[in-house]
Amino acid sequence: MLGQPAFELRRMSFSFGETKLFSDLNLSLPEGSICAILGPNGTGKTTLLHLLLGWLKPDDGVILLNGKDLQKRSSRERGRTISLLPQKENLSFEYSVAEYILLGRAPYLNPLQQPGEKDRKIAFEALATAGGTAIADRKIPRLSGGETQVCLMARSLTQEPEILLLDEPTNHLDLSRKREMINLMKSYRTAGKTVIFTTHDPELAARTADYLILIGPNREVKSGPFDKLFTEENLSAVYGIAVKIVPIGDGSVTVVY
Repeated sequence: MLGQPAFELRRMSFSFGETKLFSDLNLSLPEGSICAILGPNGTGKTTLLHLLLGWLKPDDGVILLNGKDLQKRSSRERGRTISLLPQKENLSFEYSVAEYILLGRAPYLNPLQQPGEKDRKIAFEALATAGGTAIADRKIPRLSGGETQVCLMARSLTQEPEILLLDEPTNHLDLSRKREMINLMKSYRTAGKTVIFTTHDPELAARTADYLILIGPNREVKSGPFDKLFTEENLSAVYGIAVKIVPIGDGSVTVVY
């Protein structure tokens, strides 16, 4: 049973220059769920996350966060409610991982206020949850791609968000780390929180999601419960190739194309 809306998009439109990405888009994303956003490159999946985060403002229409206009919430309020795991981030400073993840406490601190013992405790618990305790003292520029992903995840969790936005969360992860990411997303849902993630991997969506947004090559959008939308017909239309969904016996599927 899906919950009340965490986000509602009402007749939302957004353009980059002359390129119309979304027009009169209506979505209702339930709280306490894992929502996967699937679609080809260049269809606006990351842009949609940035709109939900409040980094971008719709040209028309409104985005509601828990029933209130997202743009009328302060950046501090948004930062305490929503966090983003980006696909990539320029981490060129010589921070250690332990120093960097404390930046996630910024929405809870006053200007120039230093993190306290409580903030450090929350940050190190987040690092442990993300599987990164062993890299706490490592310098950011010396991390591998997978370690950087773990660091970014820990910083996102340090914000203690109710809604976790993930942009291609299994990028750069080996199989073990990928399984840890899947388990983390599921545990977040079990705690009654909301996860919204983009992916190019239908199999990842099938292993985690209970709600689905499909963005087609012409940016047509479908949304609804996962088991109703995750069909061979819909995936074939979205990706422009013949797709076959093959169950593999444990509730997971493989996608053949």
